[in-house]
Amino acid sequence: MIDLSKPLYTDTYPELCLFSPSPNSAYLFSNSEEERSTLPIEWVNKNNTINYIAINDRGTCLEFDSNDSKAIVSLRATRALTAFLNSLEEENIFLDITGMEYRVWAPVLKSALAANKNVFGVYSEPKSYTLSDVPTDGTIFDLSAKIEGVHPLPGFINFRDPDEDKICFIPFLGFEGARFAHVLEVDQPGPNIIPVIGVPGYQPEYPFHSYLGNKNVLMLNQIWKEVQYVDAHCPFSVLYLLESLRNDFPDHFFKLAPIGSKPHGLGAILYAILHSENTEIVYDNPIRKGGRTKGQSRVHVYDISSALTSYYA
Repeated sequence: MIDLSKPLYTDTYPELCLFSPSPNSAYLFSNSEEERSTLPIEWVNKNNTINYIAINDRGTCLEFDSNDSKAIVSLRATRALTAFLNSLEEENIFLDITGMEYRVWAPVLKSALAANKNVFGVYSEPKSYTLSDVPTDGTIFDLSAKIEGVHPLPGFINFRDPDEDKICFIPFLGFEGARFAHVLEVDQPGPNIIPVIGVPGYQPEYPFHSYLGNKNVLMLNQIWKEVQYVDAHCPFSVLYLLESLRNDFPDHFFKLAPIGSKPHGLGAILYAILHSENTEIVYDNPIRKGGRTKGQSRVHVYDISSALTSYYA
């Protein structure tokens, strides 16, 4: 059982260049069209003991590209992914999820923990999101081009088929009400729906945008009455909440839909790793639009391994 008296293992920096990975570590990252996913140039010169490994998504495989070598590992080969990460000489792994899709970082995180590495998560907030030219109730910001559809993340398939009245569906909401509506329509989870909104948000006004973007769906069956609030920056607070809900619904199967902030998604993925038998990740796999964000804001570094060891000791 999680110990709620433990501290949150998070360091926050005003910008990425003010953070420095510890010497002799591996830093895993992916470049995207978003400015915030780009690593500082001065890092390469300053931190020459760091093994920088770019992860390139090749569809069914991941390409790990460092200065010294390349490796290609199938996303379906969980053991091979764990073996590759275990083969890294560095004991500390910094996994920068800023520019990575869920289908990439979630299985890498799971395998890094299975390889008994000291795992740190890194996430950079954007300075701002791009507003939609034609805003509606469900699309205030211009974030996703389309939704590929709900299908399992690699390494997170659960074949259990629980009774509808024994399902607890927990969506972590962002600004895109259309995504919330889609996962509800496809999954049809039953009556126990507990939405989560990030409070405080990255910016003071963001929780209001989340309510406005998801208003139509929240009004259905008065789902808004069940809304819970968790710091948008904090994956470990998500663990707090889910463990608390587990006490309230001890015999239920949890379906977690990480369609809000990526730190919330990180918390949901960690919970699914720790409670794989009675948890499923419901993810809609959106195709992100270019130019969806501008700039880079605060950077959060999460000491994942220490937090899990402390919380679940």
